[in-house]
Amino acid sequence: MCQAHDRPEATITLQLREGKPMVGAAINHVPLSLLLDLGGFDTISLNKADSAKVGAQGKDQRRQASLFDGKLQEYQGLHFKAVTVGNAEFGEVEGSALSGEGNSYVGAGLLEKWLVVLDYPHSQVRLYKSGNSQALERECGTTTFPVDVRRGVFQTYMRTEGKLVTAAFDTGANFSVIRPSALNLRGAEHYPDSSPEIHKLREIRINRAKISELSAALIEFKAPPVDIVLGTNFFQGRRVCLDGPAHIGAMR
Repeated sequence: MCQAHDRPEATITLQLREGKPMVGAAINHVPLSLLLDLGGFDTISLNKADSAKVGAQGKDQRRQASLFDGKLQEYQGLHFKAVTVGNAEFGEVEGSALSGEGNSYVGAGLLEKWLVVLDYPHSQVRLYKSGNSQALERECGTTTFPVDVRRGVFQTYMRTEGKLVTAAFDTGANFSVIRPSALNLRGAEHYPDSSPEIHKLREIRINRAKISELSAALIEFKAPPVDIVLGTNFFQGRRVCLDGPAHIGAMR
């Protein structure tokens, strides 16, 4: 007999498109396909085309956030009357409109109060109530690590090649990226249309959790304020659990 804690509160189907995890959503009852972007600080952020589709109500409030290259992007506040992602109903949500034509996304701001299970091998995200230790152990095992949500991004510490570095979990990143300075390496200048140098990180430990190796692009990025961004190649092939309010994560 299944106990209540055995079942997720909600299940969201993932579809990888060119390395980007997309999820089905309904905003103001209008169906949309949105990027699942844990690197996005907001709850829901829509580009101009999607904002027009859903008839979102604009607000005078405006916010700014730093992009990967350090430039500031401006967001206008939006009010969404009804938000559903997968089979998870969030009701009324305060979000934003992108100033450009980037991907509309579901961000960490919408999920940060849950135990989030990112299961790329089974193309799912499962949500449990925060603090559900039985679900955490069943989904991701007992090898845990500390997690914090800072500036709307899930973060932790990891050790690699003898260095202790700060790491951000970013499902919106196609590939993992590390600052050369974090490893005392000399980083070549990277231009938008050029291919960065790829470095194989070895002897990776996230607390007691071990990873044999992980490839990361060497780029001296400006934001977020961490040393490494863990992207799609980190999430593929493993299950990752992140519980921001309980400050704990795990993976297998």
